[in-house]
Amino acid sequence: MWGLLCGHLVAFKAPKSWPNKFLINVWGGFSVIFVASYTANIAALIAGLFFHNAAGSYDASLLTQRVGAPVSSAAEYYVQNSDHYLWEHMKKYSLETLEDGIRGLKNGSLDLLMGDSPVLDYYRATDHGCRLQRIGETFVEDAYAIGMTKGFPLKDSISALIAKYSSNGYLDILTEKWYGGLPCFKFEADIVQPRPLGVAAVAGVFLLLGLGMVLGVIILIFEHWFYKYALPSLRLKPKGTVWKSRNIMFFSQKLYRFINCVELVSPHHAARELVHSIRQGQIASLFQKSIKRKEDEQRRRRKSKAQFFEMIQEIRRVQQNEKENSNLATVAEVDTVLEQQKSPPQAKAKVSPKPNIFSALRRDGRSRSNSSVLSIRRFSTDSILGERMDNIGRRLSRDITASPPDL
Repeated sequence: MWGLLCGHLVAFKAPKSWPNKFLINVWGGFSVIFVASYTANIAALIAGLFFHNAAGSYDASLLTQRVGAPVSSAAEYYVQNSDHYLWEHMKKYSLETLEDGIRGLKNGSLDLLMGDSPVLDYYRATDHGCRLQRIGETFVEDAYAIGMTKGFPLKDSISALIAKYSSNGYLDILTEKWYGGLPCFKFEADIVQPRPLGVAAVAGVFLLLGLGMVLGVIILIFEHWFYKYALPSLRLKPKGTVWKSRNIMFFSQKLYRFINCVELVSPHHAARELVHSIRQGQIASLFQKSIKRKEDEQRRRRKSKAQFFEMIQEIRRVQQNEKENSNLATVAEVDTVLEQQKSPPQAKAKVSPKPNIFSALRRDGRSRSNSSVLSIRRFSTDSILGERMDNIGRRLSRDITASPPDL
């Protein structure tokens, strides 16, 4: 709920599976309605505590009616201090007790009766026939108190007990006991005292939450059945079908990935990962999957970079070996040509001398042998240098009619 209300302050990821999507929407609706109801109720309560609608001298209609109040009561004391003309008028209809005023209202000798709201509400609620009604608003909001002498030893204990009863709702329970089941109170709005926000006021919201949880479980069961039984057959569909088209991504990207991926992950993989994390005591890692995913991605990137560097080094090593082998092959070719030119005497008579070619070859061989630090090793060059020997023989016999046989 905190993530929904303060999503810009909390790292909140959108769900991917359909049960999570449904449940988070139901939970969001529940949170918004519950918070709105609580805020409206407490705002009305605070506004009522600070609003006082007291009667003054401007209410001239009270002077034309028979208004009475018990002698030495809080109502008479308030009228005496606030409106002197009304108090002089009420002295004509003074009452000894509140019961005398109730009887005067019933027999018609009195039009209005002023008194404490809880007591008047009780008489009004228990009246046979429900003929008594409350007229107008409350004159003044006040609270009851217990008078004690200065330094009374039980003062702090009684004050703490009253505060405890007020905070834990025990006073509201007493109000419900004496006023809740009365016949003349058809609606809770008839009670003067403010009512707390109970379960009955938000029962519909909790019913919505329970229904959403049940539907979420049903969707979860359907998704599990679809993954286990329907998905393998959909993966065997040809590429041109609707199930393997990209239009499925508008419905569910996860479903499209499952249908078109090469290998499926076991549905019990997440459960095994959860059990492994709990056994290892890594409770915090359950709420840091994104951080773990980033660390795994960085580790995978570092590994791929290392593999790429090793591959580059291997390519350079192979190229260097090929270069060394080519230098050895060139030196071996030159030595073989020189030995063959010296050994057959009959070939010298037939071949026109070209000292410039042999001198160039000798100079090339000497320069290569001097510049190279590699040792010449004897090995078989029949299969490797066959084509190169043929090319050398053809170059030596160019522009000569009686050419020697190809080497």
